[in-house]
Amino acid sequence: MVRGGGAEGLSSHGIRKAAGELLALQGASQYHIMAVHGHSSAKTSEVYTKGVERDRLAEQAMRMLEGMEWWRIKLNAGKRPCPDP
Repeated sequence: MVRGGGAEGLSSHGIRKAAGELLALQGASQYHIMAVHGHSSAKTSEVYTKGVERDRLAEQAMRMLEGMEWWRIKLNAGKRPCPDP
């Protein structure tokens, strides 16, 4: 456990993990995080960037859906959606 500096009760592992997640949220690559954490394999640091990238992609996809006029979209026998005439 860490003592002092306002970090009472926090583990060093938890602080390192939070730092990795915060770096990823700020756009750091897995290689940046790897350098900060001293990881010897990029795969170890990928754990932080993978989740953030998935969240970014989901957010972008949701923005795409927001622009659609759902009431005009009709499924075409399981194929791509097409607008009503």
